[in-house]
Amino acid sequence: MTALVLAVVAIAIAADGTSAGRVMATLIGIAAVFLLWFVVALLRRAPGRVVLTPTGVYHRSLTSESYTPWDVIYDVGVNSRLPLIVIRAHPSPNARHRARTRRPNRFEEAFRPSIIIGVPALGANARPVLRSLEHYLRHPENRNRLNTPGAL
Repeated sequence: MTALVLAVVAIAIAADGTSAGRVMATLIGIAAVFLLWFVVALLRRAPGRVVLTPTGVYHRSLTSESYTPWDVIYDVGVNSRLPLIVIRAHPSPNARHRARTRRPNRFEEAFRPSIIIGVPALGANARPVLRSLEHYLRHPENRNRLNTPGAL
């Protein structure tokens, strides 16, 4: 909506016909294009993803991607001060982490090798995700079911 307003303002200023008006319209147009690009990039990554596989847990947030094997996960819980699901894990050479932005998220980095999942990003799905993580951590014999259509 803001990009649309900026585009209308740029057209109105450009219609003035002066060179200053054209320069201002160009700058406002560039700002509108940047804002639109930013919103599209943000929406492509939102709200994130949590995938449980027979071998481990994959999590994608707005700023990073993480994979942790089940054999190094030792606890799943909820942070009492912040709305976060915390998957506590030991360091592992099989765990992977990749920053999706140039600047790493220092908040997420402070928890490594554990994975943190923002509850607001999951919305109504936070409780089933937590229950599933707890179940498959306590019952490793059931993890093979995650490959079947019935797991959905």
